[in-house]
Amino acid sequence: GASQPVIDLRTSKTYPTAQNHGYVVSGLPASAGEVSHQNVNDKSCEGIRYAHIPAISVQFRPIGPGEGQDTGYIFDEFLRLC
Repeated sequence: GASQPVIDLRTSKTYPTAQNHGYVVSGLPASAGEVSHQNVNDKSCEGIRYAHIPAISVQFRPIGPGEGQDTGYIFDEFLRLC
């Protein structure tokens, strides 16, 4: 898919991401969790931190160290949740 700019709402850092931007998560109830990442172009949901389970999700492919812009911290967060 095409690259899309995504912002981590906790850190305010923006990353170029590889993804298929052909679908979107919308209408996330606040009780389910919080939007963690957002598409800079259209403000759509790109990631979720869930409220009642130890889980996270992102709509893009996290890129680890050595591959360019580092969103590998998402892997670290996932491992902490395990």
